[in-house]
Amino acid sequence: MNQETELINLFETWRSLTGDEGNAILAGDWVTVTECQYKKRLLQDQLAVTESRLREQEGDDAAASLEPRLRGLLDELISLEKQNLTSMQIRRRTAETEQTELNQSSRNLRQIHRAYSCAQSARWHSYS
Repeated sequence: MNQETELINLFETWRSLTGDEGNAILAGDWVTVTECQYKKRLLQDQLAVTESRLREQEGDDAAASLEPRLRGLLDELISLEKQNLTSMQIRRRTAETEQTELNQSSRNLRQIHRAYSCAQSARWHSYS
């Protein structure tokens, strides 16, 4: 396989992983999100090596001529990554809101517990 084909395949793999990551974000499947992000980090290294080999074997002009062919794929990847970022931001805000509500509920329950536990303690002491 030549370097250009390998580079395109790596970007298509990235696209697939980004789609899987987006579905996992929507499902709240954080294990899959983490796995996708790990695999994409590994892909970054492979992309750098492949691009370097392409430049060494065919020169900077060959790499530059590949760019128009990759532009559509790269634009799609950027769009998918932005969608995933937006989804993550929404999930995070939702989780922060839920956390705030849970904290308030916890405070309310502690206050109720203190109010009733003091009243019961006083009653027991009055019969002693």
